[in-house]
Amino acid sequence: MIDLIDFHVTLFFNVMACILTAGLLILSRQLRSREIGVRLFVCLCICNIAESVISILVYASLELPDSIYVESFLLFYTLEEIVSLCHVFVWLMYVDYLLYRSADHLKRRWVAFAIPVAILILLVILRGILFFVPSISDLFFEFINTAAGEVVTILEIVYMVVSVVFIYRYRKNTGRLVLFRISPFIIPIVIGLLISTFTDYSVRALGYSIGLINLYFSMIDIWKYEDSEHKCYNRAYMEKIREYAGDKKKDYGGALVFEVGGDIVPLMGIIDKELPKEVEVLKFGNDRLVAFLEGVNHNLLDSVSFMIEDDVGEYEDENAGEPIDMRINRVIRKKDESALAFVDRVVGT
Repeated sequence: MIDLIDFHVTLFFNVMACILTAGLLILSRQLRSREIGVRLFVCLCICNIAESVISILVYASLELPDSIYVESFLLFYTLEEIVSLCHVFVWLMYVDYLLYRSADHLKRRWVAFAIPVAILILLVILRGILFFVPSISDLFFEFINTAAGEVVTILEIVYMVVSVVFIYRYRKNTGRLVLFRISPFIIPIVIGLLISTFTDYSVRALGYSIGLINLYFSMIDIWKYEDSEHKCYNRAYMEKIREYAGDKKKDYGGALVFEVGGDIVPLMGIIDKELPKEVEVLKFGNDRLVAFLEGVNHNLLDSVSFMIEDDVGEYEDENAGEPIDMRINRVIRKKDESALAFVDRVVGT
């Protein structure tokens, strides 16, 4: 028999997790988008709902008749750990995509994310199979059982730490400021994991639900500044550009202003290839892009412009009937001009 207090508390926590996460999916119009980042976020929510339901079944199975409760408990407990591992796997992919906004980059890295998860899933399944093998000693099974449970929790924490490292390395290597806030997501999850590990209450799913809600509100700020169709920032991001320039977080020295008469999407692909990763590109209307650069001079601006123009020419030669039709204006910061005044002058040109 299980402690009814423990069961009712766990039931309450997991039902609340289901309600909060399902409510987020149902009520948010932004989460109906087919954009990759949104899909990954929805996958996180679905994993959390599944984990909440399975956690309830794990506790409820302990009240089943002796003839079936062991098999039922082992089945549901195994499923819960598999879903937990899938949860952190999707989280790491989500962070990678939020940082680089590149499906190609994600395709190059997802296998590395998946290998540890796949190995642990096999270990968890093996534990379930070994339970029904009479020749296996109790000591060996206990070792496999303990190892599987502990390593699953450790991997969850490790993947959370790795996501923080990804963000730190991204900021260090690119110089870009990360708009989304990760700590409001991770802190409730870690607290939930620790409570679930050291007490009889299962609050992991509730921790994830609170973290997902916090992350969602952080994402609203990102969606406000992003043009997801063209993989660049929109006009509203100018307030951040002016903030960075005014606070001297960014020392903008030059800008490229693209006047575009054709399709912007292939041009953004060319710009991403030729410009450094820290360069911020903003879209003004349907025919104008502005890229702000740090530490540049006339020669560097000219060199980058010529490379982009060459790539555009090659694209138009290879894709007849799909002209980009663009012109580049180069703007350099004056010697006695502040970064903020330069940004305002570029936008005004």
